[in-house]
Amino acid sequence: MYRMMAATNKEKELIITNKRKILIVFNQRRKLIVMIFLVVLIIALLVAAFYNGLVVRKYIVRTDKLERDQRVRIALIADLHSHVYGKNQNHIADLIRRQEPDIIALAGDIVDDAVPVQGAELFLKAICDIAPVYYVTGNHEVWSGKVDEIKELFKRYGVVVLENSIDTVMINGGELIIGGVDDPDIVRYERGRYAFNWYEAMY
Repeated sequence: MYRMMAATNKEKELIITNKRKILIVFNQRRKLIVMIFLVVLIIALLVAAFYNGLVVRKYIVRTDKLERDQRVRIALIADLHSHVYGKNQNHIADLIRRQEPDIIALAGDIVDDAVPVQGAELFLKAICDIAPVYYVTGNHEVWSGKVDEIKELFKRYGVVVLENSIDTVMINGGELIIGGVDDPDIVRYERGRYAFNWYEAMY
């Protein structure tokens, strides 16, 4: 009887020990799964934050300011941040060319304050013969501290730099007025050189 009880106690201890081992292994696996999930999540967030791929979206805007049979196709481009897309920017230039735009509008941050300007210059070389190009500054051009030099660079490639100004262009038999204002951070950059009235610039 004593031997049977001793055996039973040993079996119970063995069962308890095995349960503890299983619990430890389960906890370790759970921690590993959680760690893997967190690493994957962090990588996904980093990819989303620093993704430099090209995204093309198409919109149709209807207006009674054009004649019924008039069409204006605008390629609106922003936030390239001096990134290079293919040799000599051929990839992005071909993509723009396939859209057959009447004008190209560069809506800021074509140049980056922390990346060499060469990528942006290659971009200008690649697109200047596709269609008339219009440009307004973004905050990163202003943050570079070289916004005046950047504007001159764009002008050298025939780009119309809109500095709180408008321009009139004839497209497909219709008159189109294009307006643009500098990025708001230009106020801090040029403070002391001139007073700036945003309402007057916009209206």
